[in-house]
Amino acid sequence: SLQSNADKVALGAPVDLMAKVSNAGVNNGLDGTVSFLDGGTLLGSADLIDGKASLSLVDLGIGTHAISAVYSGNSSNNISTSVANVRVEVLARSEVALTINPAVGGRSQVRTLTAAITSEPATKAKGSVNFYSGAKLLNSTPIQLVDGVASFDVSTLDSGSNLVTAAYLGDGTTISSTSATVVALALAEMPKATSQVIAPATAVSGAPFNVSVAITSADLQKPIAGGRVNLYDGDNEFQAPLIDG
Repeated sequence: SLQSNADKVALGAPVDLMAKVSNAGVNNGLDGTVSFLDGGTLLGSADLIDGKASLSLVDLGIGTHAISAVYSGNSSNNISTSVANVRVEVLARSEVALTINPAVGGRSQVRTLTAAITSEPATKAKGSVNFYSGAKLLNSTPIQLVDGVASFDVSTLDSGSNLVTAAYLGDGTTISSTSATVVALALAEMPKATSQVIAPATAVSGAPFNVSVAITSADLQKPIAGGRVNLYDGDNEFQAPLIDG
């Protein structure tokens, strides 16, 4: 029998093959070698050890390979070939570069997530991309690549740090991959506010007078509890703490 560690791998990734040879379920007396072939091409040979022979390959070319194993036999056992071939599909490697614009902004601010896919050998990747914040899928349907790039606008990130990734789903010739994590910081948004300045219409030069400012939250319909107010007279700046609006 013949087994492989994977039926689909990226170009350059190891493919581990293992052939098991038995004689009516008994391994005693089995020695010799096993040859591994891709069609009629010899990939390599390995000695039998305890009825098993292994071969690791890293140079399979892109495409589908139908691999078989042939036991050389010995003085007591006939030559034999694996009953079923192992099919291994080698696909182009891919990498995902994710950018977020802007990376820092208000929680409801629209941000553009962009995933650029490169492959080896170099081709324009096809297929689609999903965007995630942690384990949460951000897009409702996969975003199709256009010239190897997929973009998606999002305004629903949670407050605080969001760990965003882009997952390329692969296609018939290029294997899937996921980007490194990019942090998007969603800041709590300041409430909208209205202000009213109360000051005398006239004043005596050199004499003190009072100016008051009332700040009310337009969202909450109540005075803003704290903060600071800057007042300006031309280029002169005056600061006052905000107390109960």
